[in-house]
Amino acid sequence: MTESEADTRFGRISRRTVLASLPASALVGGFAGGAIGQSVNGGGTLGARVEPATTTGSPLSRARSFSDAHSFGIVGDGTTDQAAALNAMISDVPDGHDVLLPAGEYVVGSRLRLRSGINLIGSGAGSTTLRLLDEAEPTFVLLSGEAGIRISGIAFDGGQNDLAVSLQVDGCTDIVIEDCTFTRMGHAVHLYSSTTASCSGITVRNNRFSLIEDFAVRVTEGVSSVLIENNTVADVSKGEAPSPAAFYIRGVDVTVVGNTVESSADTGVLVAGPETRNVTVVGNRMRTTLVTVFLGSGASHGTIVGNTLFSERDFGVHLFDREGGSISTIVSQNHLLSSGKSGVQVEGVSDFIISSNLISDPGTRTGQKVQWRCGVTLTSTDGGGAASFVVSGNIILSEDSSSQMNYGILVTGAAEGAHIVSNVVRGALAEGVRLEQDLRAPYYVETDDAIITSRTVSTRR
Repeated sequence: MTESEADTRFGRISRRTVLASLPASALVGGFAGGAIGQSVNGGGTLGARVEPATTTGSPLSRARSFSDAHSFGIVGDGTTDQAAALNAMISDVPDGHDVLLPAGEYVVGSRLRLRSGINLIGSGAGSTTLRLLDEAEPTFVLLSGEAGIRISGIAFDGGQNDLAVSLQVDGCTDIVIEDCTFTRMGHAVHLYSSTTASCSGITVRNNRFSLIEDFAVRVTEGVSSVLIENNTVADVSKGEAPSPAAFYIRGVDVTVVGNTVESSADTGVLVAGPETRNVTVVGNRMRTTLVTVFLGSGASHGTIVGNTLFSERDFGVHLFDREGGSISTIVSQNHLLSSGKSGVQVEGVSDFIISSNLISDPGTRTGQKVQWRCGVTLTSTDGGGAASFVVSGNIILSEDSSSQMNYGILVTGAAEGAHIVSNVVRGALAEGVRLEQDLRAPYYVETDDAIITSRTVSTRR
C-alpha cells in the first residue's frame, strides 16, 4: 500500500492531530514516568494541544542592529581566506549586534569563534555561502560556553574535507540554528558539553542537509532541551560512525518533530544511551536503508507518534535493550509504509505500548528468518523477554506481492504482563497472532480463534 492510498483509505494523520493527542510532557521531550501506566490502565485522555517549546532570550526577542561584513573589508569572492578577518569582526562588533554576511562565497581556512549575543546572519542560504578551505581543520564554526546566538540564512559547505563539521556547539545555552543549508560534511551540527557546563535550549529548524556522512544533527551527553524541527535531510551516507543516522540523540528532553529524511544509508533517528530520556519523535517522514527509528540500549521514556516510516532492508521501529530494562515508551499512530524486516521489532525491553499503528507490507527483504517477517515481533535478549506491554488497535496488512509477512504479531520471548488485543491482521502467510511460548500471569491475548487469559482460554465465535 502506498502512502497516498493509505491516506485515502484511513485518513491523513496530520501534524496538528498528532500534537493535539499528546500530553504536554511529550512535546518537551517524551512521556513522564506515569504516562505509560496510566495509558495501560485506560486512565484519561492524552491531553490538550501544546506547541513545542522554542528557545527564549536574546536571539529572537528584540530588535537588533547589524554590522555589515563589507564595511570591515570582508568580501565573499570565493578564493580569499577570510577567517582571520571574520574573527576580528566578531570580536570587535558591539554587544547585541548581528554580523551580516551579504551575498557571496566566504572561504575560511581556520575556525570561526562566535561569542555570546552576536548573531551570524546571511542573506539567505541561496545567496550567502561559508565554505571550508580544502584540507583545513575540520570544524569551521565553534560556539563554546556561549549564550544567546542565532545563526541564520547561510549555506555551509564543507568543501573537499571528508570530516568537516560546520557547527560545534559546546556547553552553550539559548542557541538557534535556522534557515541554513549544510552540504559535504560529516557531523553537520554537533551539540555536546565537554565540561560540567550544561548545553541546553538549542533549536535546529528549517534547515536542509545534503551529502552528509554519518550525522546531520548529533546530540551527545550533557545536552538537554533540544528542538529539532522541520528540517530536510536529503541523504546520509556511512563514514566512520558504526551506525550513522540523520539524527543521533543521546541527551535529555529532545523533540524531533516535522522533519523529512529522504534517504539515510542506516538510521533515521537513533536514540540510545542510559543517560538518554524523554525523547519525542513525532510527525516526521523518513526513508532509510536500515532501521528508521531505533530507541534503546538504556534510553527510556520515549514517544514515537504520528510518523510515516519506510525501511528498505530492516525494521521500521526497533526497541532494544540487551540488559532487559524498562523503556517506558509509546509507539502510536505511525504509518509504517513498508519494511525489509518486521514493521516493529521489540527485543528484551519492558513497559511499552504499541497502539493504533498502520503497518503495511512488512518483510519485503527475501531470505529472512520468520521472526523478522512480521508486523510486530516481541522477543528476548540475554536480559530477558518483553514484559509489561500493550499491543492494541493496530492494523497490520500484507497486500503487496513483495511482502512475505508470516505472522501479524509474533511472541517468541515474553515474560509477564502481556496485553494483546483488538488488532486487525490481513494477509499473513501463517497466523494473525502467534504465541511460541507460555506466558507468565497476568496476561490477556486475543488470537485469530481464541481469547487467552491468565485464568481461562475461550474459543472465539
